Amino acid sequence: MSTIVKGEHPLPSVADVYPACALYARVDSFDLTASHAYGNWSPDAGLAARLECPILEMDPRQYHFFVVPPEATIEGQGLVRAVPK
Repeated sequence: MSTIVKGEHPLPSVADVYPACALYARVDSFDLTASHAYGNWSPDAGLAARLECPILEMDPRQYHFFVVPPEATIEGQGLVRAVPK
């Protein structure tokens, strides 16, 4: 009889799983009914460090991250959309 041991594995970073995704983000709104999170992002690490970045804490194995470019938004800001897999 074999025994399966479940160990704790560190989560991969969002940067490793989605290298082309903007990494500095903050969630501005969360639609609980649709389970979508939207957030502004900045390529400036200094600016991002002053913002809350909960989208970076999301498990990349459980979410797809989509970048909406600034030209596709009303206010001209890039957005990151996190959608559960």
